[in-house]
Amino acid sequence: MAVSGQRAWCATTRLTFSKSFGQMLAHEGYHPIGVQSGEKAIAHAAAEQPSAILLDLAMPGMNGWETLMALKQDARLGKFR
Repeated sequence: MAVSGQRAWCATTRLTFSKSFGQMLAHEGYHPIGVQSGEKAIAHAAAEQPSAILLDLAMPGMNGWETLMALKQDARLGKFR
């Protein structure tokens, strides 16, 4: 179980997924935060330092795979390697 209050993001444009995963994460003790794009996930990840990020692999624009590669390349986000 997560330490109460740790942030976890769900990056998806699908509201149903965001709600479902948000409820699951909250049940495990995380504070879920929804973001609507890979670009937003990357822009805020260094400042927010979430404990976990769930990515929708089929997001329009920057998809989950592209977002993951960008997160891995950012030196400030070594824990996502």
